[in-house]
Amino acid sequence: MSLQALLEKHLRLEIMRHEALKRGEIVSPVPPNHIYIEPTNACILKCAMCTPPEAKGELGFMDPATWRRIIDSMEKHGIVAPVTMIGRGEPLMHKKIVEFVQYATDRNVPCYIITNGVLLTQQLAEGLVRAGIAKIQVSIHAHSPETYKKITGKDYFRQVQDNILRLVEINKEEGGRCFVATMACESSLNTHEMVPFREFWAQRVDRVFTTKLYSIQGNSKMADEAKSLYQSPQSAHPGCVMPWYFFGFRWNGNITPCPYDFSERFVIGNINESDNFDFMDCWNNEKMLQLRKSHLDKDFSYCNAQGYKCANCEVPFVENEFKAINRYLDNFPVVFSRQFGPLLKGE
Repeated sequence: MSLQALLEKHLRLEIMRHEALKRGEIVSPVPPNHIYIEPTNACILKCAMCTPPEAKGELGFMDPATWRRIIDSMEKHGIVAPVTMIGRGEPLMHKKIVEFVQYATDRNVPCYIITNGVLLTQQLAEGLVRAGIAKIQVSIHAHSPETYKKITGKDYFRQVQDNILRLVEINKEEGGRCFVATMACESSLNTHEMVPFREFWAQRVDRVFTTKLYSIQGNSKMADEAKSLYQSPQSAHPGCVMPWYFFGFRWNGNITPCPYDFSERFVIGNINESDNFDFMDCWNNEKMLQLRKSHLDKDFSYCNAQGYKCANCEVPFVENEFKAINRYLDNFPVVFSRQFGPLLKGE
């Protein structure tokens, strides 16, 4: 499929999603455009803004058969939205990560990856780029070894910086088709470095950006600081748009409708429960419909019954993230360009 045809398809799908939500429909006529698949929930860092290890439950690695079942069902439905390989751990720790990317590429499913970059060796970077990875985003969170260690608990700053710079060169040598980004989660620990951080990487990668701190539904070790940034007791929850565009698969096959559910409190199914997993049937199953209705109605009793406190979440209050239903509807061009801009890389 040509780039123009691909972008036209994405645009048609996103207009349909936008119009359906505008009409208040709880059945999504189109697949999600944010599909997160967690190769593992294990990690080699101990980031200050992450959750404690016990919040992630049992540690494990996705069975390649589970990965293939997800990708195969996407191919069956002609789903061309990118798959982002991330979750509660470091995806590069999975020994089959390059094979995962190659399997998806061969089926016209583009892959993104979000990594801390520690394990992004020359061999692995070359493998990912040659396998067709469409985007690699490195979360580095600092602009000095001292701040990096304060945030991550490790001394890998120079190693990660060198890995990113080498990735940029490898990508150029291989045709420059991979979109390379760096990001930092901004907090009281690193806010003094964010200007030089952005200035340094803006000259070297395709995109550099920072995000504010999230509480991860209260599980973050810096949850109190995150909560203080956005909400006041008088704020009316605007409803979250993610039930209309996000779908997440954990390493063990559990399917979650929220990327911030690190404890898997709200699971809508498991891909391994039957031999007949169907992506779109699951995307519009009863639990998803009830979740969407609760956010449209601003009545979160259903979410509370699932043990998931959507009403207490600060994410929809972040102005430039457009996760509130009204902000999503009012900022469609920005939302579209952020999601699909990386597909233009190398064309």
